[in-house]
Amino acid sequence: IEAAEQPDADTYYCIVQTVYFASLCSVFLCLIYITERRQNIGIRFRSSTASGVHTYLGKLIACVLTTWLSMILITGGLVLLLFDIKLDHPILSIALMMFTTLAFIAFGMLFFIIFRNTAASIGLLFVVIWFWGYAGGCFETYMLSSISQTVKQMSPLYYVNRTLVELSVNGSSNYLTPCITVLTLMTVISIALGMFITSKKKEV
Repeated sequence: IEAAEQPDADTYYCIVQTVYFASLCSVFLCLIYITERRQNIGIRFRSSTASGVHTYLGKLIACVLTTWLSMILITGGLVLLLFDIKLDHPILSIALMMFTTLAFIAFGMLFFIIFRNTAASIGLLFVVIWFWGYAGGCFETYMLSSISQTVKQMSPLYYVNRTLVELSVNGSSNYLTPCITVLTLMTVISIALGMFITSKKKEV
């Protein structure tokens, strides 16, 4: 009987833990928001000619580029080389990881924009990401998880983890299209809301 090949522990957890910590990279922005609020820089933004969209994109692009550079150095240098992890479709897998970081940074920024308290923003973001990580297979393999499939599919990380692991082990994944769809919706909605709220706050 032919069966899909299963990943070993090194391959599985190197991939899913990289995804999990990449999903938390919006925390890079917390120092920016803390400094802005302590020094009332937001008042200067409101009085400047820069639009809310430009203010939002400046933070988003800076965080995304910082995260991508960190992932190139850390993931490329440590995970792939040190643990000898093989990616069957390296370009597709790397592109998917970069898309994942963009989606989760845009999502995480909403917490910093909506909530004035930075500690509350980080705490709530961690709660959401932790649940998604637990349901999505970041702490136990999604193959052996006792969590129902319905709950798993509530987690964007489940689609990313499953797609990347199956691409690495089997060379293909039926979850690739759903994964891209989920990340696209997450990115578009988060960026649209982020721009809208930032623009409204600038007008106040």
